[in-house]
Amino acid sequence: DEATDSIEHACECMFEVPSLLLAPVFMAIAKVLLLFAFLHGLMLLLSCGTPEPTTIHIGGRAVSGVGRELSFTPMEQYFIAYYVFFFVWTMELCNALNMFEIAYATVIWYYSPTVQGEREVPWFPVLRGFFVGFAYHFGSL
Repeated sequence: DEATDSIEHACECMFEVPSLLLAPVFMAIAKVLLLFAFLHGLMLLLSCGTPEPTTIHIGGRAVSGVGRELSFTPMEQYFIAYYVFFFVWTMELCNALNMFEIAYATVIWYYSPTVQGEREVPWFPVLRGFFVGFAYHFGSL
């Protein structure tokens, strides 16, 4: 009985707060935009490498000057590793912020006053959750 009550409450919440249905869509769009921005930055960072000629063996013959490979100093390797770590961290921060805004909207729905059998939920609780999470809880997400 408790499980079915929980599922019923979850369905009520989803359909009484329609912005909950759009939250994953907006987060996916934001993550794709961040992905493109980070890939652009990674390409710029990788372009700092020094191209060096390589020797290619074709049919038993060594051909030089055709191929190139990038070599990086140890400091550039640290920059690349830090950049990749920062990218993963930022994506996980987006996940945490998304979970926070959904939880915030759910709590607002649950504790909103009921008038004549209808809950009085404020407009766009998911967006409010995003701003509250970003402004007040960003360091703990």
